[in-house]
Amino acid sequence: MIPAFNVCPVTFVPTLPTVQVYCQATHSWLRYFTHQGENLQGKELQDFVIDKIDDLKGQDIIAIDVKGRSSITDCMIICTGTSTRHVASIADHVVQESRAAGMMPLGVEGEAIADWVVVDLGDVIVHVMQEESRRLYELEKLWG
Repeated sequence: MIPAFNVCPVTFVPTLPTVQVYCQATHSWLRYFTHQGENLQGKELQDFVIDKIDDLKGQDIIAIDVKGRSSITDCMIICTGTSTRHVASIADHVVQESRAAGMMPLGVEGEAIADWVVVDLGDVIVHVMQEESRRLYELEKLWG
């Protein structure tokens, strides 16, 4: 059975429109941000994200070029946080700094549990993971 979604337009921050989608299958709200502008693309965006991860001491940061292997993004950036709080803080910092630079994340998932948080910036998808999850899923092997 396909889960049903109710779409409810809301304003997360007065100047940044978002859409919240309720997933009846998981009984949770998913937050998606509308795309307002792209000041950074390609290598500049990768460097920007890596710099923001480094601001909060993200560990083992790698960028994987997935052009031609993925239809949804050009690059995946993977890093490790030392705890759920650290993972959530890194992801939130990337989101906040992206907004400040005029980019609206297309989606943010995993904030509640913060074992693995994904930030979708379009050309770049950021995976912030705890060490155990990173070892378990081995995204570097899958996409590298």
